[in-house]
Amino acid sequence: SVRARANSGAMHLNDLCKKATEKSTQVGGCILKKQAQNMADAILTNILDIESMVQRGRAAVGGGCPYYGSRQAALEADVLLVPYASLVNNETRRKLGIKTQGNVFIFDEAHNLLE
Repeated sequence: SVRARANSGAMHLNDLCKKATEKSTQVGGCILKKQAQNMADAILTNILDIESMVQRGRAAVGGGCPYYGSRQAALEADVLLVPYASLVNNETRRKLGIKTQGNVFIFDEAHNLLE
């Protein structure tokens, strides 16, 4: 697995993950990305925080990639909980596929927006 080969740290894990997802449809590609729809389904039917998604992703059956699963789930979700920085930055919002027109945004601790 990618995680097992990444014994030298998070940056190495990120590089290995990128390589594995680039060939996700080929033999040796990322099996977690291939199962991302399983994770998306779990996210849409349960309330999962990031730690719960990681734990679920490691499950032998019904796992999947938390990153790609959450991105798929966001396309279908009625409510998204995201850090406010993801909403106020146009480029980040665009990459996440969050549209402002016709949507309602509620900011927790909005006083932080002034910074």
